[in-house]
Amino acid sequence: MPKERVRELASMAADLARLDREQNVRVALKQMIDKQSVANSSKMRFFLVDRSIPALEPEPGSMLLLGSDGTWSDISPSEVLADEGSPEVSEEIFVSVVARLGGSMPRAS
Repeated sequence: MPKERVRELASMAADLARLDREQNVRVALKQMIDKQSVANSSKMRFFLVDRSIPALEPEPGSMLLLGSDGTWSDISPSEVLADEGSPEVSEEIFVSVVARLGGSMPRAS
């Protein structure tokens, strides 16, 4: 098989893997939102800390930050909300960045 064809197939495989990760994040996020909506009526919000690191506010006063190892940890919401370099983003952008970084959604409590 020519090297060019191998590169083309590898690129297609990488794109499909990214799309699969995005779909997994979307499904997990929907499940998390559905579970949250049963508990309360607040809206989940999404941020990019330093314009690149996903942060999730599942409810007011609580925020999670995606670490470089793919795990989520608590972060002070005031640190993110007060930082102009950490904008609120759409769900679609959030899902895309989480998937691109190889992360998954945190387990709903």
